[in-house]
Amino acid sequence: RQYLNGEYKQIAYSSTEHILKGLLRENLILQSEIRERVDQFRRERFNSRTLGLHVRYSDWKFELPKILGELEAVLKRIPPCQIFLATDNEQIKEDLEKSYPNVITAPHWYPAPGSPIHENSDCPDRTENGIEALVDLYLLAECDYLVIDSSSTFAYLAKLLSKTPSTHIYDINRTRKRR
Repeated sequence: RQYLNGEYKQIAYSSTEHILKGLLRENLILQSEIRERVDQFRRERFNSRTLGLHVRYSDWKFELPKILGELEAVLKRIPPCQIFLATDNEQIKEDLEKSYPNVITAPHWYPAPGSPIHENSDCPDRTENGIEALVDLYLLAECDYLVIDSSSTFAYLAKLLSKTPSTHIYDINRTRKRR
């Protein structure tokens, strides 16, 4: 904060989250081709209400029962909606598609169970893999509701990018500390 002076002085006393939101929304803009992929998927697949769910479950695993319990609790409190799932685990994707009739996912490559999705030597195209992650991230941010664990940087970024009211964001990790 000591470097926030001159034109940045007005934000020096803002919360860290407020500063990060501003930087992400105003200064880190998606390339137009990636933005179009996000917009096209949203136009074609998002209906009137969408709940975004992020489940990291490969080399680093969420507390799955906890996040699925939160999903169940939220679904009971909100109007019916579809679920946009962003995950790095194909088995999680398949299990949720079997458990809920309205799960949608953006197409992308999945690693072998327990393997990281990024920096994976089996990945056929690492650039495309990164683009697919950005598409998932920005689609999560476009959802009307979020169920996340912000101990994951990916989920935390989705929360920062989201314009949904904070009352529609259900974060199972209130402390923002990694386990």
